[in-house]
Amino acid sequence: MNDFIFYWMAWLCWSWATWMMDKGKQRTQIAALALFAIIFASYSFTIFQYNTNLSVLFFLCLAIYLLFEKSPFTQIYLYCSSIVISLGYAALYLFSIYDPISLLFPFAIIASVYFILMITIFTKPFKYRIALLFLSAPLGEIAIGIILNHLHLNNEIGMNGYLAIIAITFFSLIFFMLAKSFLQSFERFINRLKQERKNVL
Repeated sequence: MNDFIFYWMAWLCWSWATWMMDKGKQRTQIAALALFAIIFASYSFTIFQYNTNLSVLFFLCLAIYLLFEKSPFTQIYLYCSSIVISLGYAALYLFSIYDPISLLFPFAIIASVYFILMITIFTKPFKYRIALLFLSAPLGEIAIGIILNHLHLNNEIGMNGYLAIIAITFFSLIFFMLAKSFLQSFERFINRLKQERKNVL
């Protein structure tokens, strides 16, 4: 079910970029990234005895690419922020294993809310928020996988609803950005009406 959420949202993103966006470089990039995400999520590889979903490496590389041309200070800040967020995510997941009864909602929902809150607190630009998500979620999954495998609990890095968490958080961030843009446009419209009314009176 969790993987279904990711595949459905990734397909929706690909369809929107392919059929709704104007032709251009951005359209090609978004469509290609959505398609690669769908493909890589279906494959796994083994590194240092850890079975890892290929999407973990894909999102890590994508985050590094998004931050590559930023200033060194911005990169250091976002890398440090991602470590903090990923450790919190790992702790939240381990707590859900230790005491799952205390969780009132599915872990994917709780983790998505956690990522939304933390990413919103740490940075404001939308591009930085997406990069922070694609960086912190895979790092958290790697930490979880190392800990569980160290405890002799075989766990594939990049599973356990990880893809659904990324998808839900990603689309939630887009929704909040669009809602904020709509409210700002509506506020400008109201202010313009007030100004025109003053001019008439």
